Amino acid sequence: MPSRGPYRAFDILAPTAGAVLIQPIDTLDIHLQLDPPLLEGHRLDLILDGLAVAVESGSTQLQMQGVGFQAHRVQARVRDARGTVVAATRSHGLELRRSTPPGVLP
Repeated sequence: MPSRGPYRAFDILAPTAGAVLIQPIDTLDIHLQLDPPLLEGHRLDLILDGLAVAVESGSTQLQMQGVGFQAHRVQARVRDARGTVVAATRSHGLELRRSTPPGVLP
């Protein structure tokens, strides 16, 4: 369930829900909206296919490499110093497909 907690805005701006990304490498570029910036004592986690990945820098622009060409679910969460989730975006699905070089049949 989405919750902004102490933040005015917290959402995944890209990729959008339901996106089909066709590209040569299995990398996801994720752009978050977080306003105000991460509060003191809070940490940002990205949940990809049910697995949490801590975002050490608290950056709102992330690149995840080697995620695989398949369907994925992505969500972002903010945890406080005790580890309690204080804000969460909606979880949404997307699909990553490998692009085919020109002149090559799939």
